[in-house]
Amino acid sequence: MSEHGMVSIITVNYNGWRDTCAMIDSLWQHEPGPEAGGVAYEVIVVDNASAGDDADRIETYLAERRLNFSQGGQGHPPYPEVTLLRSDTNRGFAGGNNLALPLAKGDYLFFLNNDTEIHAPVLPQMVERFESDSRIGALSPLIRFAHTPDEVQYAGDWCLTPITLRNRCPDADLPNRHSVSRPVEVLHGAAMMLRRDVVEQIGPMYEGYFLFYEEFDWSYAVLRAGYQVWFEASAVIYHKEGKIIGLRTPLRERYLVRSRLRFASRWVPWPQRLLTYLYLLGPVTLRNVLQYALHGQWALLKATLQGILCR
Repeated sequence: MSEHGMVSIITVNYNGWRDTCAMIDSLWQHEPGPEAGGVAYEVIVVDNASAGDDADRIETYLAERRLNFSQGGQGHPPYPEVTLLRSDTNRGFAGGNNLALPLAKGDYLFFLNNDTEIHAPVLPQMVERFESDSRIGALSPLIRFAHTPDEVQYAGDWCLTPITLRNRCPDADLPNRHSVSRPVEVLHGAAMMLRRDVVEQIGPMYEGYFLFYEEFDWSYAVLRAGYQVWFEASAVIYHKEGKIIGLRTPLRERYLVRSRLRFASRWVPWPQRLLTYLYLLGPVTLRNVLQYALHGQWALLKATLQGILCR
């Protein structure tokens, strides 16, 4: 595979150095370099102003791993070297990933959550998919939950409903949908690879969300530029979802509400956008506010209102 394009793997760390180290180690174990018949790749870690000493811990881990191998330790050699960037501020999901772009050397840019792991090579399948058709601009692999690996989180079967902007599964009845690679509507933010020339054409990730909807925004940009978005069934990623911000927290509620409204302002045309606003600010907000008030979840209620005010 060495004659194929190089991949830059970009991951953002925020208070999750153990997951980041585990992700890197899974790459070292299962993704061979070009000398072993694999794809040439690099890894760039952006520490997004973690509260503790995450960046130092990651550096220590990498140094110990290299030293262990040089002294005859078990395992594969630590290919490739890992570049660690330290951000002075938390730039959010898009901003953290974008920080690595000037350093990335790859023909393909693979944005991979730090709370993911691989159990087998994934880069050759994804690169081969790109090189099979110049119309493909971006793709995401099959994503399974790490703690329940029989359960699929993403198999390309996500679309955004026209008014509600929520995920639906139009391919839910497709036979063997988990094993069928195909054009789809949106990527999954936990693992998405784009061609460098496509990113140069459409621009970096929009940083106005901070959290949520970045992958949908980028997917729509890829499609608008005339390229296809694909689901690659032959590559499998395992995702520990919810470990950083939790599955129901004020932080998640605030940015989910805000990002949904901002996505509508960027991508939903008039007059449909008016219906989207009426739906999001009407029944959805009323339902959530009543639910949180009835259960005394005042922090979630406050976060919902902050998201509406885009604060």
